[in-house]
Amino acid sequence: MSERSSRYRQRHERVSTLDEEHPATIWTGEQRGTGGAMTVSLNWTPLTTRTGLPRPGNIHFGCFWQALDGETGVIQQYGAGTATGTGRAGRQVLRLVGGDERDEQTIFADLGTLATFKRFFVYAYGLHRAPEWALLRPSVVVSARTGEQLTIRLGNAPENARTCVAASFHMVGDDLVIRRENDFVEGAQADAAVRYGWPRGWDTGGR
Repeated sequence: MSERSSRYRQRHERVSTLDEEHPATIWTGEQRGTGGAMTVSLNWTPLTTRTGLPRPGNIHFGCFWQALDGETGVIQQYGAGTATGTGRAGRQVLRLVGGDERDEQTIFADLGTLATFKRFFVYAYGLHRAPEWALLRPSVVVSARTGEQLTIRLGNAPENARTCVAASFHMVGDDLVIRRENDFVEGAQADAAVRYGWPRGWDTGGR
């Protein structure tokens, strides 16, 4: 199937989950809306001790991004900053909220200025060591104010994988192409970023 025919199919089919059978989809401007925020959330199964008490999951959320003007950056729970100064009137395009690893962590994307971005990738990672992926069963949920929602489930993780690039978002004209990456990396977040063409010169805050 040609790239053109594949994009045509993705623009006209509605999928609620990205998996191996449906690894990519397209949200048009009408589908996602042109104002307000789109949310990208990392969810997982809470972990407990043998006595039933909650215990830390060692799973965190972040993204690395690239704007149309070539500027790049990273947003994550520990270290790094936010995508400020990119977009109309210096409006913040991407913002990460949720610092408690017992709750979901969410990236808010300003749909009014998202067109100033070329792409961004979201990832889950463990601080200093690999998360317990099999127990956590993490997924990424993308939601728009229009009611559109998309779930991206992560597959089986190799042993000792510290980072998983879960999904990527690409602006192609007015279309937002969303792809399931499900790419596990043994190294830290910076190693994953390099794999996708980002420079190493950013702070991983606990690499």
